[in-house]
Amino acid sequence: MKLSLLTLFVSLILITAVAACTPTNGAMTVTDVWARPMPQRQNGAVYFTIQNHTDTDDQLLAVKSDIASSVEMHLSAMNDKGVMSMSKQDSVKIPIGEMIAFEPGGLHVMLIDLQQDLVIGESFPIMLDFEQAGEIMLQVEIEASP
Repeated sequence: MKLSLLTLFVSLILITAVAACTPTNGAMTVTDVWARPMPQRQNGAVYFTIQNHTDTDDQLLAVKSDIASSVEMHLSAMNDKGVMSMSKQDSVKIPIGEMIAFEPGGLHVMLIDLQQDLVIGESFPIMLDFEQAGEIMLQVEIEASP
């Protein structure tokens, strides 16, 4: 009897642990949203991580915000001669079960011609527009670095 109670107890703990680690909401999640401080009229960047917990591939089609004259998705990459370049991305694929990082030196959101200073400790809203998941509103925290 004691062994079967112990087995039941251990089984419940394992089931709970597995359930806690497995996304069950079927949602697109966006975490670690931040931007560096930057003065008005300069260009800034926003960084975050997207995880696709849905049952379908998706695409990030656009990012919108009133904080800048224009908001674009860009990819920074180094060529074979060691020169860094940036290219505008019309969309970014987010495959099922994948995590896509928007980070310094890679994918990022460009804030072109900031309409106000980005000050450490403050935040501002941006809207991500996905083909399948629709619009997700985020608050961008302004930090020196995460």
